[in-house]
Amino acid sequence: MGLDFAETMVLTLADFLIVATGGQPRTDLMRVFKPEFLDEKGSVKVKSTLQIQTPDNGSLDHFFVAGDANNADPTKQAAWADLHGPVIAANIVSMINGQRPAKHYSSGTLLGGFAIGPKGGASQIYRGLTFGEWFMTWIKSKMSYTDEFQEFWKR
Repeated sequence: MGLDFAETMVLTLADFLIVATGGQPRTDLMRVFKPEFLDEKGSVKVKSTLQIQTPDNGSLDHFFVAGDANNADPTKQAAWADLHGPVIAANIVSMINGQRPAKHYSSGTLLGGFAIGPKGGASQIYRGLTFGEWFMTWIKSKMSYTDEFQEFWKR
């Protein structure tokens, strides 16, 4: 079962696209031209539609910010950035069709765990509460996904 994107894909031209990848939010261009649009951490302030939040509440409504560069999520994780794309895409289509953006983004559960080897790792739960190796070792010993792995390969 595959998806045929040729039937559903719409090509949209953009006047300007900034790709800013890296470990830190790369908002230097905004800092130079519109520093008032950045929060105290240097992230671009956005509305729930992921449009730039401006003091006049609308002059940059045709600009969207995805990923770590925006301030939509308190924790910076790639999983959140993956959820930004569909919201932005839907809102751009709405604007092309002469409608106001109607799709809103809300951040997911604030939790993440990262295993490093058999007895290492770290986790973060709700607004920065962190647990070290002991917690990840405990989680891995209780649920290391071996049951799911075995079930998958038995099919």
